[in-house]
Amino acid sequence: MIDQNRQPLSRDDRDELASMAAAAARRARPAHLVGAAAVLLVGALAMAGSALLSRQSAERALNRATAENVRAVALIDEIKRITQERQDARGQGGAAGENDPAPTFLTQVIAAGTEANLTVGAPQESSSTVGGMTRRNYQYSLTAPTTEALMNWIDKVRARIPGTHVTSVSLTPQPASRSWAATITFSRLERPSN
Repeated sequence: MIDQNRQPLSRDDRDELASMAAAAARRARPAHLVGAAAVLLVGALAMAGSALLSRQSAERALNRATAENVRAVALIDEIKRITQERQDARGQGGAAGENDPAPTFLTQVIAAGTEANLTVGAPQESSSTVGGMTRRNYQYSLTAPTTEALMNWIDKVRARIPGTHVTSVSLTPQPASRSWAATITFSRLERPSN
């Protein structure tokens, strides 16, 4: 209700009343809450961006680690396969590796000759040292009914004993006996036995 007897406000009173109303309106407005919410929003966006970058970096690291793991598993499988082959070769009496000593070389050569239907005698052996390795030469002289039997024997020897190479072959036909006189030299480079 408005008081009718009241005196009109002076200009100064009206200005003062307006400034008090404006101050009250400012106090009633939650500007600090809006500012705080804006700061929190910016902070949350920064944290989300940082988390996204961290996640992407972690995914890249995981992919690299997975690829390395796959390569490591493949290498382990390869090592197991090679180890198994060496064990199998040792079980058959052959040398495990190309340059490992072959203590059963002579018996393996004779067995290969038997498989190729050849009679193989004792070889002339010689050896020399080359850079800490031993080069062993085995020269065989034998008679074979066909060159095919000789080549079969050579292939069998090379298959049975890894690292064996043929360094010379000499064939002479023997017309009277319808056979071939052969001189074949096998050579191996062996590391010293422990």
